[in-house]
Amino acid sequence: MLFRSGRFTIFSNDRKIIIPYNAASMQIINSMMKIIRDRYTGKSYQKLQSPYDHDKEKNLIKETLYINLLDEMRADNEKFDVTVIQPSVRLQKIREGIRPKALQFLSRKKLLSSLHLANKSEILVISRGNPFKTRKGDIYSRSYIYIPIEKLQSIILEKDDCFDNLQRFCMKTNKHSFIFYFDESNEESKDYYRNLSNIVNI
Repeated sequence: MLFRSGRFTIFSNDRKIIIPYNAASMQIINSMMKIIRDRYTGKSYQKLQSPYDHDKEKNLIKETLYINLLDEMRADNEKFDVTVIQPSVRLQKIREGIRPKALQFLSRKKLLSSLHLANKSEILVISRGNPFKTRKGDIYSRSYIYIPIEKLQSIILEKDDCFDNLQRFCMKTNKHSFIFYFDESNEESKDYYRNLSNIVNI
């Protein structure tokens, strides 16, 4: 499920359902989301352990938006642990020449930050909605993606074919694919991939 300002998207086996909402209907959407999550997360697994010290993780997250959202979830007794913190990073084009470097300086495209979490039955990714931002772009949105672990068919971590310092992380269910990105130097993302692969391949 993708939960985002302005729309609530449900990915079912055979279709995608989009429900627009506004601030007045936020409470209704939250209740609906909880009912759907409870329905589709029947199976539990060994919990993915967080590689971060609980008392220090907020210093690593840094962004106020994510810190506040994490505090809200824990206040609601949502038992998610942080599995990967992906800070915002500048992107480096593959096989850069002088001209591509100049163009990249002008566009200054970068990977936006994201927060990956897990409990015993779900993966949760909190992000800005769009993974990338250019120099001219302004990002105000936020996105929540809940994926039941039992629905995962495969996961793939591979080098991106456009940027030198980027890895593409794909989670596939029976009918849908969800793609995220990590900085290549993010060691926690590699551990996350290995640990989640062990669960999915059981």
